[in-house]
Amino acid sequence: MLFNVRAVRGRTQLERQAASLIDGFRSLHYPLSIILVDRDSDPCVTATVEAFDRETVTAARAPIGQRDVVICVAVVKLESWYLADEEAIRRLIPNVEYSAPPETGSGNAETRLRRLWRESGRVGYPGGGKIELARAVARAFNPDRAKHHSASFAYFWDRITAAIQAAS
Repeated sequence: MLFNVRAVRGRTQLERQAASLIDGFRSLHYPLSIILVDRDSDPCVTATVEAFDRETVTAARAPIGQRDVVICVAVVKLESWYLADEEAIRRLIPNVEYSAPPETGSGNAETRLRRLWRESGRVGYPGGGKIELARAVARAFNPDRAKHHSASFAYFWDRITAAIQAAS
C-alpha cells in the first residue's frame, strides 16, 4: 500500500494520538507520515506545530533528507481548499451554480460551502460531518485544478510533493 489516511475527530484528539499513529506508520515501513491540521485560532503556525508532543515536533523538524514526519498547517480553513476545485464541488453538489473565485482563501469558506449545500436542497453535510464531507470531495478533487484558485493549497501541495519525492 502506498499510503494510508487516518481521520481523527478533533484536533485535540489528533495531538494526543499523533505519536502512536506515526509509530504505527513506521512499523508498516511507510517512508513519510503527513499530519494535516487547521491553524484554527492559534496565533501562528509555530504555535500549532508546538501543540503536538515533543517526539512528533522533533521528527517534523529533522533535516529534509532525514525527516519522516511532516506537519502541514492549513493557514486557511480546509474548506477553502475544497472550494478551489470547482469541478469537484459541481460533482458533489450538481444542481447549484458554482465557479471558483481567483482565490478561495478569503472569506468564510465553511459558510459558503454550507450555503451551496442548502441551495441544493440538502440539509447537513454528506454523512453529517466534516470528515465525511472531505471524503466526498476527495472522490472528485484534483490538486492541479485547485492549485490555481488557492495560494494556500498550492503551497501545501508543492511542499508535500517535494517531501514525498525526498522520502522515496
